[in-house]
Amino acid sequence: MADAAAFTAAVAADTNPTPRILRVASDVLSWRELAAAATRADSSSPSAKPFSLSWMGSVWFLELAIPLVRRAMGGEDQQMPAWQGMQYMANMASGLGKLEPLDNDRYPELQWTKAEDFLRKQYKSEAAK
Repeated sequence: MADAAAFTAAVAADTNPTPRILRVASDVLSWRELAAAATRADSSSPSAKPFSLSWMGSVWFLELAIPLVRRAMGGEDQQMPAWQGMQYMANMASGLGKLEPLDNDRYPELQWTKAEDFLRKQYKSEAAK
């Protein structure tokens, strides 16, 4: 959120014309890279265990299941029905959710947070509770 806020502030303060649509993403990782980053971020914890991937089925099966779950469970009036989470995962796994081209370099003074750094901070915050 801090990265998005800093980028938004930079756009608002920009005296040059800006495109109507700007695409940004702090860190773009594969599932394997994310699991490795999470493992490294949590490595200092005494209870640290390596993160690994679990096979949950194929994207095409998830895309087939979404309308069935949507019809069976409804949830159009809910804030986050089950099928919406499934749709998000299908889009992320298929690559449809990937923003391209990214405009991250538009403001070179901004430093984007890496997933590993974000997770390390979260783990430390949780451990301090």
